[in-house]
Amino acid sequence: YLVRYGAMDWAPTYLVEVKGSTIANASFKTSLLEFLGIAGSLLAGWVSDKFFPKNRSIINVAYMALLIFAVLGFWLAPAHSPILDATLLGAVGFLVYGPQMMVGVCAAEAAGKQAAGTANGMTGLFGYMGSIISGVGTGYVVERFGWSGGFMLFIASAAIGMVLFMMALTPQKRVRA
Repeated sequence: YLVRYGAMDWAPTYLVEVKGSTIANASFKTSLLEFLGIAGSLLAGWVSDKFFPKNRSIINVAYMALLIFAVLGFWLAPAHSPILDATLLGAVGFLVYGPQMMVGVCAAEAAGKQAAGTANGMTGLFGYMGSIISGVGTGYVVERFGWSGGFMLFIASAAIGMVLFMMALTPQKRVRA
């Protein structure tokens, strides 16, 4: 949520202030977050159902690892590269929505039938706390440390998410020969 809402809230400002984009183009590029996010969440669900039904966190780890590179690429891409900016911002949306959707599924499956609702509610609670941090926290960080600080916050958030998903990986059962 921190990366998602941070990108939605702050990407238009960053695109205008740093990348030389018009407000209209910045809005269009930011809308790609949502459109490609739908595709990213659908693909994450399909891949997890098809290939990792007993270990869904694998898809989340992969998405978060790629998200780190997408955020880094968006941050470091040269100014006045509208197609590259749109592509990377779309990639951020694609890669952030998969884990956001899958975290509730993973929590419900880990908790079992008796606590699935509570587990899903807890993921929502902490997710929305992340969205609060993204709005106020990103503004504070960018004001104090510049855009570099803001992007380091997003990258660190994605890295922490990836590590937490790695901790949730189910160990594979060993087959005795």
